[in-house]
Amino acid sequence: MRKKKRMFLRRMLLMIMSFFIFFGTAFPTSTHAADFASTTYKAAEWGFLSVYMNAKDAWNKMTDQWTVASEKSNGSKELTENQKSLPVKETTPKGKKVEDPKRTKELVEQRKLNAKFYELSDSRIEAEISSDPVHYRDSNGKLQDIKNDISKANQKGYVYSNEKNQFKTFFSDRANELVKITSGKHAISMGLKTPDKSQASPTVKGNIISFPDILNKSKIEYQTENSKVKERIILNSKPENNVFDFVLETGDLEPKVQSDGTILFVDKGDVGVFKIPKPFMYDSKKEEDSPYGYAWSHDVKQEIVHVDGKNILRVTANKEWLSDSSRSFPIILDPTLEIQPTPGHGAQSSKDTMINSSSPTTNYNDNWKLSVGADSSQTSRSLVKFDTSVIPSGSKIDFAQVQLYYDQNFCSGCKDTDHDVTFSLHRVLQDWNPAEATWKEAKKGEAWKTPGGTFQSNVEASTYVLDNTDSDGVTKNGTWNLSSNVSGGVNGSYHAAQPNDKSATNTFTWKPYLNESGTFNVAASNVKASDRATSAPYTIVHNGGTSKVYINQRTADTTYQWLGQFKFAAGDSHSITLSNYDSSKKVDGAVIADAIRFTKVAEVDKSANVNNRWHDYTARDLVQSWVDGSQENYGVLIKAKDESKKVGGVRYTASQNYDENAVRPKLKVVYGKPSVLLSEPTKIYANGAELKWTKYSRTDFVEYQIHRSTDQAFIPDETTLVAPIPNQNTLTFTDTTATPTPSYSSNPFGRAYFYQIAVKTVDGTIVPSTTQLVRLPKSGMTIQVLQNAIDTTISSEHKNTSFNYLDEKGNPWASVGNNSATFGNTRSLYKFDLSSIPNTAKVVDADFSLWSWQRDSTGTTNAIYNAHYLWKDFESVPKTTWSSHNDAFHNSVLDFVTNVTNDPK
Repeated sequence: MRKKKRMFLRRMLLMIMSFFIFFGTAFPTSTHAADFASTTYKAAEWGFLSVYMNAKDAWNKMTDQWTVASEKSNGSKELTENQKSLPVKETTPKGKKVEDPKRTKELVEQRKLNAKFYELSDSRIEAEISSDPVHYRDSNGKLQDIKNDISKANQKGYVYSNEKNQFKTFFSDRANELVKITSGKHAISMGLKTPDKSQASPTVKGNIISFPDILNKSKIEYQTENSKVKERIILNSKPENNVFDFVLETGDLEPKVQSDGTILFVDKGDVGVFKIPKPFMYDSKKEEDSPYGYAWSHDVKQEIVHVDGKNILRVTANKEWLSDSSRSFPIILDPTLEIQPTPGHGAQSSKDTMINSSSPTTNYNDNWKLSVGADSSQTSRSLVKFDTSVIPSGSKIDFAQVQLYYDQNFCSGCKDTDHDVTFSLHRVLQDWNPAEATWKEAKKGEAWKTPGGTFQSNVEASTYVLDNTDSDGVTKNGTWNLSSNVSGGVNGSYHAAQPNDKSATNTFTWKPYLNESGTFNVAASNVKASDRATSAPYTIVHNGGTSKVYINQRTADTTYQWLGQFKFAAGDSHSITLSNYDSSKKVDGAVIADAIRFTKVAEVDKSANVNNRWHDYTARDLVQSWVDGSQENYGVLIKAKDESKKVGGVRYTASQNYDENAVRPKLKVVYGKPSVLLSEPTKIYANGAELKWTKYSRTDFVEYQIHRSTDQAFIPDETTLVAPIPNQNTLTFTDTTATPTPSYSSNPFGRAYFYQIAVKTVDGTIVPSTTQLVRLPKSGMTIQVLQNAIDTTISSEHKNTSFNYLDEKGNPWASVGNNSATFGNTRSLYKFDLSSIPNTAKVVDADFSLWSWQRDSTGTTNAIYNAHYLWKDFESVPKTTWSSHNDAFHNSVLDFVTNVTNDPK
C-alpha cells in the first residue's frame, strides 16, 4: 500500500461531478448545465483543511472633500408665504433586495492579454482584470487562455513542452540542455555543465517537471508560470559543492549583469528579452518573520563566466549558511528565468509585489506572497496595479472591487499568531516598478516620497449621492418648497418644509439604488440658517431594522452631517425619510431636504482564526477616476489600517510564482445598463422552450419582448420578435412557434435557437437580456453538475465520532492523512444525490475535484492520496464513524494525486 502523509482539504469552493446522459423519454427532455458555485470559506487557528468549491467627525471632514464643492451659509431665513408650493402626494415604491447578477457567458471577442469580459444576467458587462497576463496569442493571432501544464513535446529533441503561453518552453532528457525557452525570434537554453549523470529521466506533474537523478543528493525542478519559468535546485542534504554551473545558449542575445545582481539578456537594440533576477535560498524551517515563510538568505551570487567560448551561468550559494547546524533540509535555491516583454509587444509581467520595513532594500517580486500587516519585527504592505485601459472610455462604473485571496496569516513574536485585524486600501500617488520596488524605492534609483510607499492617506471608498432633485429615488408628501434662498445646497438647491406640531403631514424620502451590499456611512447634506430645526428627525430603514436620528440643521458646522453607520443590501430595499413632525421631540423650525450620501469604505475586517477567504475592497470611485482619466493609474496599496497595534496580518496570494489562476489578485468591474435575467430553460418542447425570467425593477418599464434567433450575437428587432408582454408582473412564456428538429435527423439535438428577453423603456430604449441557447430535442441528453455533497471525516483516534467539522469553531474542513497526533489516520467520504438521473442513463464522463490549502508540516510532497468508491452507504453525521466505515471502500484505486505542497491548490 502506498504511504500517505497527512493532508487537509477545503470544503468546496467547487465540487463537481459531471454526467453526460443520453436517454429516451415519452416527451422531449431539457438540456441544462448547472453553473459553478462560489462559497465563502472558513478556517481556524491551526490552519488545516477545507473543501473546494464570498471617528465620525474625521470621516465627515474627509468625505466632504470628495463630494461637495464649497458650500457656505449666509444665515438668512427660509421661504415667505407667497413662495410656498402646493402640497403633493407621491407614492414611495416598495423596494427590494437584489441578488448579485450571475455571469452568463464570456465575451471571448473582447479578451485582452490581462483581462476577461463577461456578460451578466442583467445584460451589464463585468470585466475581470488580472495583474498578470491570462491570455496568449496563438498562431492565428487569437487570444487563448494561458495553460501552464507541461505535456509531451512534438518538437524533435525534446520530450516535454509547454506551448500555451506568451512564450514556449521545451524540456529534454539531456542533462546538458535541460530547458529551452523561446519568445518570438529569440531563444535561450540552459543545462548543467558537469552533471553527475548525462541522461535524465524527468517526471511531470501539472506545471512542474523534475530531474531527480542528474545531481548527487540533489534534484532540479522547473515550473512554468504565466510570465516566467522558475528553476529550483533542491539540496536534500549538505552539499559537497556550493557552486552550480549551467551552460547558456543565448543566440543573438547578450547577457548583461546589473548592479542589483539581475542578469538581463538584451537584443541588438539593447532591449531586454529575458532576465534572471538575483536568486535567493531558503530551507525547510518555518519562520514567522520571514517573507518566504522559511529561514532564508539572499546570499546567493550569480555571474556570467566564459569557459571554452561558452557562456556559463555560475550560481554560488554561501557555504557558511548552507553548513550552519541550524539548517533544515531540503534547502532550495531559487533562480527564475523571466520573460521581459517590451512595451507594445505583449502583456507585461505581473504588476504586484510586497514591500517590507525589515528589509527596506529588498524587492519581493519573486515571492508568491503579498503580505499585509505589522508585528514587532516588521511592517508589510502590498502594491497591486491593474490595466483599466481595457474598459471603454466614458463607461459609468456601477461596481468595482479589488479582490485578494489568502490562506495564511503571520504574527512574529506574538503570543497568539492570529488576531483580529482591519486592512485598508489606498490609491498610490507615484509610479512604481514591481520588479524594483522596495520599502525605500519605487523604482531603481527613485525613492518613494515617503518610505513605505507614496499613497493617499484617506481610505478609498465607493460613494452614492442621492440629491433632492433626482427624479429617480426621491418621493415627497405634503408641502415641500424648492429653494435656493441660502447658498450651499448640493447642485444649488434644496427642499424646505415648515414644522408641524400635530402630525407628520410632510415627509421626504430618499430611496437610492445601491449596486453593492455592505456597511455604509450615511450623512445628510445640510444648509444651515437661523430658522432651521434643531432636531430634524430622520428615519433610516436598513438591514437591521429601523433607526431614528436627529440632527441640528440650525447650527451645523459641516455641510454633511453624520446620520450613522448602517448595513444595506444591494438594491433599494432601504430608505431614509425626513419629516416635519416627531412624536418624541418638538420640531422647532423648518426642515431641509438636500442630498443624502452613502459611503462604503475600502476596509476589510479579518477575524482571528479565520483563513481561506477572499477580501473584497470596494473601489468604485477610484476605478471611475482611472477610466475618466482624472487620476493617473498607479495602482493600490494595501496595509493594516492601524499598524501601531502590531498584531500581525495575512499573506495574500500574488500573481507570480503560482499556478492557480483562480486565486490571483483581481479587479472586478461592472458597467452598463441592467436588464432582466433569463433563466436557462429547463423544459424544451419540439416547437419551442418554456421561458422564465426575473422582474424588471425600474419604474421606466413599457413592455417585455420575447426574441428568438439562430444567431447568438443578435440585436433584437421586429424580425426576431416572438411576442410582446405589456404586464410587468408576467415572468413566464412558452414559445410554440419554432420549427422542430426533423424526425429523420441523425443529431439528437438538431435545431439550435437563442432566446432573449428585452425590456422596452419609456425613452424607447430596448435593453436585451443575455441569450440562452436551446436545441430542440429529438431525444434527451443532459449535462449535469452536482454540488453540495454529503461529506464527513472519520478518524482512527476517535473511532466512534463523525467529524462534519474538525474544530470547535465549526470550520467546514475534511481531512485525509495518516500521521495526526490528534486524529491519527483520517479519511474523508463524499456522496452526491443522483436521483435526478434515470437508472437507464449512460454516464459518459465524471470528474471529482477538491481544493487543498495547507498540508500539515509533518507531511511530504511525495505523499499519494487515493480515491476509492464506497460499497457502503453513509450519513454525514452522526452515524458514520471509523468503527462503521473504515473499510467501507473497494481496494481498487479510481485515481490519485501527489506532489501536494503546503501552498494552496
